[in-house]
Amino acid sequence: MITQMKGATRYDSGIDLSNENNSHTLLIGLTGRDRTVLEVGPATGYMTRVLKDRGCRVTAIEIDADAGALAEPYCERLIVADVEQLDFNEAFGDQRFDVILFGDVLEHLRDPAAVLRKAAAYIAPGGQIIASVPNIAHGSVRLALLKGEFPQTERGLLDSTHLHFFTAQTIATLFSDAGLAVRSWKQTTEDAFHTELGLNEKDFPQELVDAIRTDPEAQVYQYIVVAEPSLLPDGANADGAAPARKGVRRVNAVGALMANEQKARAELEARGARIGRLEEERRQQQKLISELESRLASAQAQIRSLDEHIRALTNTMGWRLLERLRRVVRAAAPPRSPQRLALVAGKRAVGIVQTRGPMALVEKTVRVWEWPSTIGTLRRPTRRAPLDLTEQYQAWLARNAVTAAKARVLRARSRAFGYRPKVSIIVAVYDPEPDWLSDCINSVQEQAYENWQLCIADDASTRPDVCEMVGRYAEEDQRIQVKYLERNEGIVGASNAALALATGDFVGLLDHDDELKPDALYEVVKLLNENPDLDYIYTDEDKKDGEGRLVEPFFKPDWSPDLLMSVNYVTHFSVFRRALVETAGGFRPGFDGSQDYDLVLRVTESTDRIAHIARPLYTWRKARGSAAAEVQAKAYAITAAKAALEDALKRRGQEGEVSEAPVPGRHRVRYRTKDTKVAIIIPTRDRVDMLSRSIASIREKSTYPNFDVIVVDNDSRDPETLRYLDEFGGRVVRYPHEFNFAAIVNIGARESADAGALLFLNNDTEVIAPGWIEAMLEHAQRPEVAAVGARLLYPDGRPQHEGVIVGLAGGSAGNVDHGGYFALGETTHNCSAVTAACMMTRPDVFHEIGGFEERLRVAFNDVDFCLRARAKGYSIVYTPYALLYHYESASRGRLHPMEDEQFFRKRWGNPGKYRDPYYNPNLDLLHPFTIKL
Repeated sequence: MITQMKGATRYDSGIDLSNENNSHTLLIGLTGRDRTVLEVGPATGYMTRVLKDRGCRVTAIEIDADAGALAEPYCERLIVADVEQLDFNEAFGDQRFDVILFGDVLEHLRDPAAVLRKAAAYIAPGGQIIASVPNIAHGSVRLALLKGEFPQTERGLLDSTHLHFFTAQTIATLFSDAGLAVRSWKQTTEDAFHTELGLNEKDFPQELVDAIRTDPEAQVYQYIVVAEPSLLPDGANADGAAPARKGVRRVNAVGALMANEQKARAELEARGARIGRLEEERRQQQKLISELESRLASAQAQIRSLDEHIRALTNTMGWRLLERLRRVVRAAAPPRSPQRLALVAGKRAVGIVQTRGPMALVEKTVRVWEWPSTIGTLRRPTRRAPLDLTEQYQAWLARNAVTAAKARVLRARSRAFGYRPKVSIIVAVYDPEPDWLSDCINSVQEQAYENWQLCIADDASTRPDVCEMVGRYAEEDQRIQVKYLERNEGIVGASNAALALATGDFVGLLDHDDELKPDALYEVVKLLNENPDLDYIYTDEDKKDGEGRLVEPFFKPDWSPDLLMSVNYVTHFSVFRRALVETAGGFRPGFDGSQDYDLVLRVTESTDRIAHIARPLYTWRKARGSAAAEVQAKAYAITAAKAALEDALKRRGQEGEVSEAPVPGRHRVRYRTKDTKVAIIIPTRDRVDMLSRSIASIREKSTYPNFDVIVVDNDSRDPETLRYLDEFGGRVVRYPHEFNFAAIVNIGARESADAGALLFLNNDTEVIAPGWIEAMLEHAQRPEVAAVGARLLYPDGRPQHEGVIVGLAGGSAGNVDHGGYFALGETTHNCSAVTAACMMTRPDVFHEIGGFEERLRVAFNDVDFCLRARAKGYSIVYTPYALLYHYESASRGRLHPMEDEQFFRKRWGNPGKYRDPYYNPNLDLLHPFTIKL
């Protein structure tokens, strides 16, 4: 019996699926949906509940009966037993499991290898064991040991009930000993001074702190491993190599730390003396603060007294007359107007007469014509035009560009990576400007990460100097391989020839006149060390103009499948796992000009292990005739992109058609809609003028025939409104209670039982263009989509809604109303949320998510709905092809109750905690779509 596991209720924990730096989130994500799961040690069932919600059928083994009783409602079967003593054959017989979960369990067992061997026999074909294990090599533990401490805690790395402690290497050994091969590693990270051990950074020498912070393994708080029965002896498998440093460097690093222990202790003693001195200074400062607080209180009392005096004064008749006179002056002589300047001049003349006499005024009169210009100059504010995007980017580069010194630091860090895969760079060459080709190759040679291969295929260039240059580089650097094609095969043939030279684990794409930033491969491999199972990585990018300036940065959103179906936004720098590229068949003939777009579409159909690096690591050259200079320069590429999208629809079994979008170089995918009844649910109170206009526009502009209009009336009192509701010809649902938008929407949804789609619409909207229902329905009917939002305009044509950004303008969330960045407002894309002023969803999704949160009476209920949907794995889509006017809460005002804001922040965190994945972190939240400086 493992008595140490008793009291498992203390491990009860909430789960935030939006937090990817959390072992529970990673375990749940790796488990997937609709799987048969054996969960060992569920505690109170906090993960079990989420797994059940995701369609998993969970059998659980829990030693603590009290905790098990709380977990049991979420289990198909709960076994209260010690897993080390349990007879699996008796308990499960022929039953097998897709996933066997050990969430923070193995470290509590006497013989974890024996339990793993026992469990492995009950893995279904293709199944896995997934486990999370604390990392004893975390920086906080190392630093505590250097202080001579081993502080056991109730939870965490040094939990007092742990019987074993593991590093990455010993985890790999444990699974190998159990006959299991680790197929992938993930990890959660935590700073050494932000753990339950409560270490203070000031207690350690800065050199020691820097050494800990630059060691990737010291940042890992927990490892999450995916393993399966090994086909090799003792679980050996190269794919499962632990993501840790090996060999002499590890020994030397540890030895160096221990050798400096005495120095660190002496430093600590010196710091202790300094702390004593600082403590005395603090006491003196506290005394001064108390005195200043007393003075402040006295001053505040005087201010209150003066405020009372001012209020009394402003209520007098004289003051009111003076205010009236001021208003008259402002109306007759506005500030900075000629009339105001003349008035000021007259006032000055009177002052001269009063103080210096009439003759002084005569002397000044000869210069009277100078007064207005002088006054205007004095009062004219100096303003600078706001920085344009290029100026903003120059300021950003001044702070963030990789200098030669920084490159040396990155090079040293990259050599310490525990995982150092080779990256093969694919370049197809055909008659580029030699200087540009030289810049391209040099940019690869200058990479801070040095384990690369440059694969060049010369596509029968006609310029001898190009062939000579390529050959010279290959002779000087063994990492450069060249294939000379006998005849010109075009971009697809040349790219495939370069791909055939690749021997790296990953391949990256580079055009022959473009350049990589010095840290491009460093950032890619750094990310792979954090997530070694990634299959596709893309980065931000910029361009180089004819003067050599870096301009037009594109700070991209994270993975957005619907944006990709509109435009190849990922483009450069793209890095693929080579095995996936080869499985997909490489570059396909017939897609010249968009061969990389076609490749991305095919590769990302076979994996969801995709990541984005939010940093411009690739530079396009704006050469005449290139796509970087003008999108329409290569019309054949646009045609090839359309063909790639059409082929993607066929492969995916999706019916639809592809057409060119209004934005040059982009496309619109029109998915075929089913004949589904759409319930248009409109909350209202009075304001018949707006309601009738909205409904009239629906009936006049809608081309989709199968819809009903349901008005949810929130206690209208206006006689004209009541008469209209009796006569307008649609359904009316009464809600005679205090205004609660969420409750009104929910009751409208409940009254729409026969509908296949719910369209929530504000009463202050007006349909502009036909096809709006179809534009929303084509996405809402897709099983992976939870909500679809429309493009809303103010009456003057300015955008009011093009999706919602979480954390915008320093608040919790806000509509995108800036008019577009990268023309996103005119392009279908994914976003974190859309407004319910015009939102479509399916009834099954609406009820699965739980409808709108009625504790959010006025604001944020739509954003909360979308975030909860995303937490369940659904996506949110914005479409610009549903176009309406929105008069912005004309019948309710714009009140956002503080309690709504507080509730939203309590659930999703204060602004900044939830990073909106569709808004690049290099962009400013206070000034949307400007660069954060």
